Amino acid sequence: MPDIKLIHLEKNNYRVPTLKRHKSIGIDTEFMREKTFFAQLCLIQIATKKKIFIIDPIDAKNLDRLWKTLSHSTWILHAARQDIEVIYQSSRKMPNKIFDTQIAAGILGFTPQIGYSTLVEELFGVTLQKSQTRANWTKRPMSRSMINYAAEDVEYLIPIYEVLRKKLEDSNRLDWAWEDSAGLLESSLYDPNPNAAIEKIKAAKYLTGKARSAAVALATWREQYSREKNRPKQWILKDSVLMEIAVSNPAHPIDLSKIPGAPSSFSKHLSGDILEIIKKSQHKKNNYTPPARHTEEQKMILKEMSKRVEQKALNLKIYPEILCSKKELLAIGLGENNSRVF
Repeated sequence: MPDIKLIHLEKNNYRVPTLKRHKSIGIDTEFMREKTFFAQLCLIQIATKKKIFIIDPIDAKNLDRLWKTLSHSTWILHAARQDIEVIYQSSRKMPNKIFDTQIAAGILGFTPQIGYSTLVEELFGVTLQKSQTRANWTKRPMSRSMINYAAEDVEYLIPIYEVLRKKLEDSNRLDWAWEDSAGLLESSLYDPNPNAAIEKIKAAKYLTGKARSAAVALATWREQYSREKNRPKQWILKDSVLMEIAVSNPAHPIDLSKIPGAPSSFSKHLSGDILEIIKKSQHKKNNYTPPARHTEEQKMILKEMSKRVEQKALNLKIYPEILCSKKELLAIGLGENNSRVF
């Protein structure tokens, strides 16, 4: 393993590693989100060919200097979306260029969504430890096993990148990997519209009329309230309870308290807010339209498209979902054309 250097960032008084001369660096993060809406960034691991930096940002108030330094290099990450999300939501910063080794592996025919440790084992025959997968990364001081685990998470990123890049160049697919990786730098992925929160509640598609209007309004309120208080949405109001409230249309606090599963901790203020939201929703037109059902003709087209995707994937020696996922196929069947397929 390369040399490991642990760096504690204390408030605004810290030194940033000199990385400008490195064109590519491996990046990973450790975070916690069990008790919060936004994930708490707990560690930033950075790998060069010879060194690994374990950056502890827990006590730092501002990481702008660190992000500015890192922006000069291409980031090599594995399954980058969560890491990018945590960094963006905690700092509003985004890398300039990334290479996602999971995406690249899929383009070369490896199993879709292949894990980092599995890829390391397949490429280098090395078995990584998994003892800290459920560690409390907010705990300080960190144990030596936690530090070693964090270091292993970036140790092989540069070697993986070099191996996969060569394979991609040989198969004329390198541009595919860069293009799909770049798609993860769309800030809209990490700034969801609160007004679209209803789309994440599967059962909402069965509601109609006033119940649907109430559910849309409640889902939007819960999303905004959860962000404001930085608490998980399900802690504020479970999906099942939200749906029950929307259907039962309570008019008084006592009605609200009788709903199965309604939090006993509902304050008078919060109950009043919910009842007011429901009341106002009855006089507003909501823009939520449940996902449309495919017609028989669309189903036939989808079946034919699926066959063509499978055949093309077979010719390319990759899995069909790497070429076009089922979700993308279904969207195309409904006439949407904003996916990466187009």
